[in-house]
Amino acid sequence: MIKKNLFRKLISELDEELGKSGHSYEITITGAGALIALNKISRATVDIDLIDPEIDSPLFKAAMIVGENNNLSYGWLNSAATSFADELPPGWQERTRDHVKGKHLHVKTLGRTDLIFSKLHAAAERVEQDFDDLLALKPTKEELERAKKHLLTLKDSQVFKDRVENLIKEANRLKKKRIGLER
Repeated sequence: MIKKNLFRKLISELDEELGKSGHSYEITITGAGALIALNKISRATVDIDLIDPEIDSPLFKAAMIVGENNNLSYGWLNSAATSFADELPPGWQERTRDHVKGKHLHVKTLGRTDLIFSKLHAAAERVEQDFDDLLALKPTKEELERAKKHLLTLKDSQVFKDRVENLIKEANRLKKKRIGLER
């Protein structure tokens, strides 16, 4: 399982391994890995999802070596999320944030707007922990509405639309409850 300290170690080792092979990369990460990198969540994740670029052979080989050295499963670094890039709101590349610039590896995260969108999208399709991750970003009502507006352009399913609406209502309800408790 990957937590903050291991995340840093993996990125450092990946940078070093890429240097040995003579390759350099700029990668953009999303999902729990990005939230861990940004100190938004403290939970662990099993993988780090690249949204850009697709993993090619040199990056794959370097990731395999680093993974084996750290007893991580195959796919600890993966590009499964690259297919999701087309669903992000336009201009997401300009909203990425620099995270780590090594000698051979530059790691970026999706920007806040796109992380909110991606976590709302994931929560509507998958598991509760994505909703918890969304809440950890502390989105405003306006940010949730912007994410919803784009998200609802992607799918025609009424069940999906209802799920998105319910998630936003619940996020806003929990936010009000949290604010009330903090006073």
